[in-house]
Amino acid sequence: MNLSPEQKLAVEYTSGPQIILAGPGSGKTLVIVEKAAYLAEHLGLKPEQSLILTYNSMTAEELNARLRKREQSVPLPEARTFHSYGQKIVQRYFHCLGYKNPPEVADSYRQYQLQRQAYFQSASIPPGLTNPDTAIDGIKSFISRACDELVSPGEILDYVACKQNELPSILDPDQRELERQRLEDLRFAATFYDNYEKLKTANDIIDFDDMLFGLYRIFAKNPDVLAAERCRLKYILVDEFQDANSGQVETLGLLARNSGKICVVGDDDQSIYRFRGASYGSFVNFKKHFENAVTHKLTTNYRSAKPIVMAAHALITHKTQKRYEQKKFTRAHIQTGDKVGVFISPDTRTEARRVTALIQDILKNNPELTPDNIAVISRAHDHRREIRNNLTMAQIPVVDQRPIAIFSVFEVNLLAAILRGALADDSPDWLFPILLRYAPGLSPVIYTQINDNLKTISPFDVIQDLAKDERVGPADKSGLSLICGILTEIRAAAPELTASGLVEKALISTGLLSDAVADNESGDLKARALTRLWAVVSEYEDNHKFSPREFLQFLIWIQANENIALEPSSQSGVRLLSAHSAKGLEFPVVIIVGLSERKFPQDDRPGRFEFPQELSKEIEPPPDAYIQEERRLMYVAMTRAARRLYLSGIERSRRVKISRFFTEVIAQDNFPEYGKEIVFQDTPDEPSPREDTIPLDLTESFAAGLAEIIGGLVGDSKARLTTGIPLLVQNIWNKLSVEGKYENPEEFKHTLIDIISNCRLEIPKKKPVSPKTKPMLSYTDIKVYDSCPLQYRFKKILKVPEKAGPQMFLGDAIHRTLQEAMQKKLEGIPLDIESLQTDFREKWQKYTHSDSAWMESLKAAGLKMIETFVENEKTLTTHVLALERSFKIERDNFILSGRIDRVDTDDSGELYIIDYKTGKIGMPDSSYESKKDDQLIIYAMVCPELFGKLPARVSFYYLSEGRLVSQVVSQKEIDKLQEKITETANRIAAEDFAAAPNRFTCGICSYRAICPSKAE
Repeated sequence: MNLSPEQKLAVEYTSGPQIILAGPGSGKTLVIVEKAAYLAEHLGLKPEQSLILTYNSMTAEELNARLRKREQSVPLPEARTFHSYGQKIVQRYFHCLGYKNPPEVADSYRQYQLQRQAYFQSASIPPGLTNPDTAIDGIKSFISRACDELVSPGEILDYVACKQNELPSILDPDQRELERQRLEDLRFAATFYDNYEKLKTANDIIDFDDMLFGLYRIFAKNPDVLAAERCRLKYILVDEFQDANSGQVETLGLLARNSGKICVVGDDDQSIYRFRGASYGSFVNFKKHFENAVTHKLTTNYRSAKPIVMAAHALITHKTQKRYEQKKFTRAHIQTGDKVGVFISPDTRTEARRVTALIQDILKNNPELTPDNIAVISRAHDHRREIRNNLTMAQIPVVDQRPIAIFSVFEVNLLAAILRGALADDSPDWLFPILLRYAPGLSPVIYTQINDNLKTISPFDVIQDLAKDERVGPADKSGLSLICGILTEIRAAAPELTASGLVEKALISTGLLSDAVADNESGDLKARALTRLWAVVSEYEDNHKFSPREFLQFLIWIQANENIALEPSSQSGVRLLSAHSAKGLEFPVVIIVGLSERKFPQDDRPGRFEFPQELSKEIEPPPDAYIQEERRLMYVAMTRAARRLYLSGIERSRRVKISRFFTEVIAQDNFPEYGKEIVFQDTPDEPSPREDTIPLDLTESFAAGLAEIIGGLVGDSKARLTTGIPLLVQNIWNKLSVEGKYENPEEFKHTLIDIISNCRLEIPKKKPVSPKTKPMLSYTDIKVYDSCPLQYRFKKILKVPEKAGPQMFLGDAIHRTLQEAMQKKLEGIPLDIESLQTDFREKWQKYTHSDSAWMESLKAAGLKMIETFVENEKTLTTHVLALERSFKIERDNFILSGRIDRVDTDDSGELYIIDYKTGKIGMPDSSYESKKDDQLIIYAMVCPELFGKLPARVSFYYLSEGRLVSQVVSQKEIDKLQEKITETANRIAAEDFAAAPNRFTCGICSYRAICPSKAE
């Protein structure tokens, strides 16, 4: 790999603590990967002797992909998040923190349950905090900050007591009262914090914060544990260090203080996660721990053209901006390029039209660019709504990276409503989604009666009464009778079902999921949202004992509090991103929009519970710390651009001011060298704004007429539309009349009717999948698709939960037991049957199933497998090279992923692939006959890229009999399978998920109950 001189110097320095300041586009990830390779290849460090830490799972995944691709003669370590490292240590040394058993990670609902207990255990609740949910929301972030700062509840209470003693010295009575209230809030928060910590310990659970604070406490209070970890780790490499918080810096100080073998990589100009606890002073604090740390700078931006680099530099070097090194400068490797385009619009509608026109012009005049090459970045997701609508109307494919909350999908609310109704929820809100779906023709008069009835009878009784009401039409009566039957059926089955079983029962009874799957035009979002709720319930089931009442409370809670989102779309199109989510990405063209004060930068919104600076380990923040972070965020957004950058400001008289960041970029004397103004010809005359709205009389006939038009266009119920349209039109009128666009209500209504009448609403054709969007396929994925493409869609696209049976429990427990034991063997700890069986029993006791006899039988089989395995290991002439070796190998149109259980080698350097199998218990010898299996061919296929050559043998290791069934895989077989996978990937990319019904395969399919195409 060719490295620049400054990159090479940073990679090869290992003499002591090191800071690598890596500016945008300077090859930060390359340097980290090459440094990890240098440590392994030149200094002989084994993977377990290096610790590579990064900020989040996404960056860890990217790093690991690059590390796997870089591997040559020796294996490289695996990057992990700070939290996953902390979790491993906490669960291993749990007794050091007072836990009786290895703690489980609590899901958010379990945390909420304990937090409510902590709230009600806290005496003397301050005014304004009597709503537990509101109080918990505020205190959670306070506790996270305290954990980031390694501050215990007792330290906060001591601080409060000390400050309360100083109250009499405050002479101003108003100031004294404000301080008293602040201290009361802190006392309450600290008491809550203390209660919550004790509840977690008593229940053997940890949360996200414990993974860091618990890690520090173990190292700080247990010198033997710290010494063992220091001895194991020969080098520590930390990515995205600018996002490290105070506690992480302190922990690194403990780990590496003696050896100094630590390198931190980051850019203080890109520190944008202070709201998550990141310390803008992480580099300063690092120098306090490692005074002799050497700083290497990566100052060449290989990504962005010179005008972009100059514009970003003008922003980040603003006179008020504090930086770790004030004179740091970034050079552009690409010396030519288009100047940064800037323009100002009077409002968001004009901005949206201009941005759309700009994108159309870019695509028209640059045929090498596709919509995928363009990103529209805003401070917040909401700021792009107008642009998304305009791009859609212009038929430009667009992908909004804003997470889609599943409860914004009507069918998900309907499913939750049906479950709550079946579980006898007395709250009336679940009734209305059901009425909208099953009785859409109910009149406003009947709705008034419903609201009156709900004061005295249950929602379920309301439905039953409506089904008999003579005023209800036949179609609505039929729908109400149907839903009564469904609710009764689910209610009767509830005592015998699990939580996920209840969801499955509701989906089958209503046909909600099968209908969505069968809807080729608009069903995909509905299906994904429904299965996401199902998956959430399955996760709940894994962590909570089921009772109908508890499950009902969980449903109510997730609807009100949990923002469950779908994964971002993988389709092609112009990317709409928030500035935070753009971090780490790059695009040829970037347009930053919504640049007005209060939008970018946003206003600071401090919470009620402010963490005391006196308890903080951070350097004292400047008064404008929030604005400085917003400026860094703008810098991150600007430096995502490779070839072209556009800044879109918004300014309207005194009401909306242009963003200070926009001004800072264009106000430089040398702006003409790197920037230019873009002039549009569409600037509208500004209407004079009004102070109030003009009354608008929306008659029933107007709403009915408009409903008929829209209903004809979108195929929806006229009666249902008539109910909602007046609210929509009223909101439109209020906005337009206040802004001076309309003054005559009748003219407005006629214009609206005319506009909608002339619309031609068509379902957009599906866009071809971008070449960047390659399916990620494992052996199982390929096997499932070959069996039935629709089954693949259920499993991989929709992620419908599958019930794990005892056989899967056995495979999981055995694999984890053997992996951990073989890892210890690599570290010099010999295999011991009794120890392995004890580990297996601990893992097995966490699984539950109704068939206890089957579970006992499989447990006995697992214990026997371990005994056989240990005995067989004594006879092997090979030794382990790698365990649980994951891979993601990129091909032209797919990414092949998987995990090899074990790779052995011998004295001659040959490779032997081993895959553990826990099946075939008690099977005849004929079932072990060697048969070429695609799974083993795939493992052989990836070996040249993982280890530099093909394996001598690939084997299934049948643990029940201790039998190794081996094969030799030829290049011809590999090429043939690769052709087959290529064809499969092409069909997946084309979204070919047609069912392949077959009586046998449908009979054993996990999804048969919800499949619209199953063989009968």
